[in-house]
Amino acid sequence: YGVNTLSFPKITVDYIALDATGNPITDLAKADFRVTETAQGGAPIDLTASVTHDCDVLQSDPEASIVIILDRSKSMDDDVQGRKRFDYAKDAIRAFVNQVKFTGETRVSLVTFSGTVETTVEWASSAKPIIDSLTKMKVLTNTNYVLPFEDPSKNIYDLFKKRPANLPKYVFFLTDGHPNPGIADVSVTKSESKFVSDNTQKLLAQGIRFYSVTILEPATHWTLEALSKGTGGKSIVTDETKLVDIMSFLALETQVRKICRITWVSPYTCTEQGRTRVAGITMLRGVNPTANVTVVTPPNSVSGVEISDPVLFCGDPAANQVSFANVTLTARGATFAATGQSISPSTYFRVVDWNFPFNQPTFAPFNLAPGAKRVLRVEFKQGSSQVFRQAELAFTGSPCPPKFTLVGGTGVVLLQSPVGGELFSTCDTILIKWAGVLPTQPVNLEYSDDGGATWKSIDPQATGLVYKWIAPRAGVNYKVRVSVSPVRQYAWATGLGGFGDETATSVAVLPSGFKVFATGFFEGNSKFGPVNVTGAAGNIDGYFVELDSDGKIIDPSKVLVLSGSASNEEKVIGCVVDNRGNYYVAGYYSSPSATFGPYSFSRGPLDQRNFFLFKFDSTGKLDWQAGSKGTATRISYAMLTDIGLQYDPAGNVTVIVAGKFQRYAEVGISRTGATVSSPAFPNAADRDFYVTYDSQGYPLAFTTGTKPTTGAYQQTSATDRLNFAYKTDIFRGPITFTPPGITLPNNSGPGSDDVYVNKEGSAPASSDVSDNIFSVKAPQLEFRPNKVTFQTIQQGQSTTATALLTNIGNFDVAVKSVTVAGANSADFQLSGNIIGQVVPAGKSINIELIFTPKGIGSRTALIEIAGTCGSPVQLSLDGLATAPCDVESIARENLGKVPLGQPRQQKVTCMIKNSGKVAISGNLRVPVPNADIVVRNA
Repeated sequence: YGVNTLSFPKITVDYIALDATGNPITDLAKADFRVTETAQGGAPIDLTASVTHDCDVLQSDPEASIVIILDRSKSMDDDVQGRKRFDYAKDAIRAFVNQVKFTGETRVSLVTFSGTVETTVEWASSAKPIIDSLTKMKVLTNTNYVLPFEDPSKNIYDLFKKRPANLPKYVFFLTDGHPNPGIADVSVTKSESKFVSDNTQKLLAQGIRFYSVTILEPATHWTLEALSKGTGGKSIVTDETKLVDIMSFLALETQVRKICRITWVSPYTCTEQGRTRVAGITMLRGVNPTANVTVVTPPNSVSGVEISDPVLFCGDPAANQVSFANVTLTARGATFAATGQSISPSTYFRVVDWNFPFNQPTFAPFNLAPGAKRVLRVEFKQGSSQVFRQAELAFTGSPCPPKFTLVGGTGVVLLQSPVGGELFSTCDTILIKWAGVLPTQPVNLEYSDDGGATWKSIDPQATGLVYKWIAPRAGVNYKVRVSVSPVRQYAWATGLGGFGDETATSVAVLPSGFKVFATGFFEGNSKFGPVNVTGAAGNIDGYFVELDSDGKIIDPSKVLVLSGSASNEEKVIGCVVDNRGNYYVAGYYSSPSATFGPYSFSRGPLDQRNFFLFKFDSTGKLDWQAGSKGTATRISYAMLTDIGLQYDPAGNVTVIVAGKFQRYAEVGISRTGATVSSPAFPNAADRDFYVTYDSQGYPLAFTTGTKPTTGAYQQTSATDRLNFAYKTDIFRGPITFTPPGITLPNNSGPGSDDVYVNKEGSAPASSDVSDNIFSVKAPQLEFRPNKVTFQTIQQGQSTTATALLTNIGNFDVAVKSVTVAGANSADFQLSGNIIGQVVPAGKSINIELIFTPKGIGSRTALIEIAGTCGSPVQLSLDGLATAPCDVESIARENLGKVPLGQPRQQKVTCMIKNSGKVAISGNLRVPVPNADIVVRNA
């Protein structure tokens, strides 16, 4: 209990450990605890190594003077899960005093407040008087925090002066609302800050430790938190269901000889979602009990490095010339420790100053403190053709290492923001940023509010690489598109092949464009980048190559050659990429055994041809592999012609391989442990088939027949996220791609084919759209209930009622104005001032209302509260007022002298007089029964 995140990354919790008989366990140390944290949407992290443990030991007997201050405002009457909030509070007070050990001079007082303050029980020596006082206690009016501290005759300071000065003193302040009326309005200090400073000094002067417990509200009011912090107490926010436990723990804390706490170092998070986490604290004693506590870390626990230009445009120099651009890194939340970096590919980009303008040409590890900035200066050197180039600069380090895109040359425009997934307010200025063109070049900006089905103009001639835009209305299907006039040109072209014959089967690309994959097969000697392959005539082998975004094969390990142990046919038939950047490669082999780069496989003893399927993640790591085979008694022949992907509505991928088989084929073990196979056929006829696998490589079904038409199968052309087009095919003799004019020579002998892979930016590449939809939502307040009916009262008297003002939107809302309108607006008013009060998203504040009718009959009005960004909400008010009862009565009637034991009747002609306009009926009685006096109504 008592979670404290103020010193993040250190988190401290107080604890009380009890044995099976309810006695405190007092000999625990840090080795007796295991602590884990599980962030929302994340996996558990063991933080035991960072745990520290400390205790405060009391030297004297645990006697104490304790004052409980209980809020009796009207909002305490609200229903929560079928019970009144005030009932939860009374249960908590009962649990508190029952936990107190009334030994020696220990005493407890109960002070209650609303619009007034009273000392309900003064220095009880047992729990009973306090418990008895709660039985008939009712809620009253507003939430005047000031009264327990400043009332001239009933303040807590005077109350404590009646107790021995040497005893520990505690105040426990239990409330469900913010101060109402405001502290500045009713305090003699006329200021919340002065109220805090004055009372902190008074509390310290008398040695009083102040604790606050807040329910309903999303946070402790800052004045209570300051008083708690200033006196060594605690400020706790909880809900009604946990209130009893919290108060019980706090009661124990006042009298144990040892008050202990656990502290651990909590990790920073890279996302706002990660702030909410569950801490699991296990005591390594007995049955190892575990207590789970929800922790919401402060905003500064969200760390990361803010990049001034997530897509850094480095200029458009002439061929073989250079240009420069600066990018600023700003650490947020935590110190970012950079341990390394890489630029991929590094052909055209390099960092020439790692700490501009201090001329640091070589990277060295550095630390960037929260809020600190570092400027990098990047050089872009254009190639022999003036075309668009791109690369990625990625850091290693912690926490949350950043990466960003480097672009240079013209030919494409890149949308930097909004890219999708963002949430904006209708009051926010949405910053549209783009790169890839000169700041002076006009671009056409458009928006869609239906997910891209239709487009509307924002500005057809925007310049400057940035544009401030306010969405016209709320919506959840917004996208932005930026476009320039199309410029078609080739970025690069790469030749594959040697003296032999090569055939292309597919090209695929990651959505980012940073990796390009090409597949095919060849006969004879061949060459793939730096890798030379020797092959025999009549022997067909397959290839798979990975090229970087400049079309180069930099890493020889990214060239995978499919080679058999005999002169047979081995082919790689294709590669496809899924929407998460995983890629799948398929083919078949006919030799008794074969290798595919570092991977190997063998045919069954009777098999004639088997297929294979590999899945790699976006980094190139093998995820799983599958394939076909026969049995010791069944011949298998299976070759592939296609590989493809299908998606279900949730975005889950299914892999499809299709081709022809003969006789029989087993294709793997399903999730249930069953062998998935074809039917068995007695003859060697070719039959069409396809097999489906789930994303983890389990076969789903073997189906005879042609492949599904809905799959996205391998092709010899592909596009990336920027709509660059990639193509692979065969060519004979030199081939030139224009513009700008890239010529590939012929590496094969006469009559033989080579393969090319190229990249071009055609018309679609000159526009860029938000990757996903983003949302624009309006702040939204709601009254619960939306109508308040006051109890019937007489004209001129007052009554109160409450309502919850709830923020059901996605943004915090500050109250800007309160207006009461309607036929009887003068009869209704808000208790206190809530102007400026913030209602956090998803939270509520309590509104207290006063009804003082100026006339009789039905009285109605409407209260409107407006928040930031035009988010008004209305509450209907009504009440019934009766005419006042104006009654005059005689204060004293002298019945004269009457002999003892002799009855005498005396008529009083005017005991009461009705001076009002409403008839009064009823009977007179003696409120204090007395056998000597009997009243008979005439």
